[in-house]
Amino acid sequence: MAESVLARLLVDEYRGRKIIEWDSLTQCARAHRVSVSTIKYLIHTGGTIDGRSTFDLPVSSRYDTRKTGPTMRDVELYDTRTGMSVEQKRTPLRAWLQADNKLCDDERQEAYACQG
Repeated sequence: MAESVLARLLVDEYRGRKIIEWDSLTQCARAHRVSVSTIKYLIHTGGTIDGRSTFDLPVSSRYDTRKTGPTMRDVELYDTRTGMSVEQKRTPLRAWLQADNKLCDDERQEAYACQG
């Protein structure tokens, strides 16, 4: 769900009197050669990349940003109607290679299947 929201979330860029409407958050981030989390942080704080451009979500958008922690990367998108976060919480997959070149991971195989 998070990728679909990021793919269709409109972003407005204000550069002086000019308004640039980006079709997606990822397109805006790629055009400015920064990460998506940087654009989300700039939307949340009203900051600029180059001293001229500010970013915001359209007024008609049902999504907004909120700070979830102390660092720049701790800004998440949420649905204003439900209050639920729209971003995926990823859990790292730990995998290792046994001596017999058998790939084992914690989530997909039982522990006894990887041993021996």
